[in-house]
Formats: sequence, C-alpha cells, structure tokens
Amino acid sequence: MLAWSKRRWAEMASLCQPTWTSVFTQAENEMRERFGFMRLLDASLEETRPVSDVMKDVVVSVSFRFHSGVAHKRMLARVVCESGPSMPNPTGTWSVNPTSLLREA
Repeated sequence: MLAWSKRRWAEMASLCQPTWTSVFTQAENEMRERFGFMRLLDASLEETRPVSDVMKDVVVSVSFRFHSGVAHKRMLARVVCESGPSMPNPTGTWSVNPTSLLREA
C-alpha cells in the first residue's frame, strides 16, 4: 500500500505474484495502468483469511481520489507463497496477485 500511495510502480510490480508477472511481463506499466488513476489516500488491513498453507485472502479498506471524487472500497487481495512462477511453496516468498484487487470484500 505504501508503494501505491507513493506511486512507485516498479516497487508495486516487485511485490506481485511470480505467476502473474510471468504473464504480464511489463508489470511496472501494468501497475501504472491499473492504479495510476487512483490516488491512494488511506488504507487499513481489516482481516486475513487463510485459504491454504500457500494462500491467504486479505481484506483491505482503501480510500482513494480519482477524476470524479473520492471512493471508499473494501478490496479482497489474494496473497500467494511461491518459489517461482506456478510453483506454490510454503517456504517461498509471499506476493500479491494484483488481479485479485478487483474483487470487493
């Protein structure tokens, strides 16, 4: 969330799930396209829901400014632990699937 609030697209891309970045090879540009029109004002972690030993859903409340005002949303982020693309591994690295942020909690 800090990277988003500072508009650090490369940093956001570095936190994305390896499987996702293996498909979206221009991840930094993709972050700019997906989040650039929203100026993050506030974010708070509400809840973490275990899905498996390599997957969690994280509920985050966000407020952001965009072209026609301010919005308040509850997003459902899917975080996955992988050791590489399509390699779930409980000893891997936790990362975010950015497409999951389209889901509302």
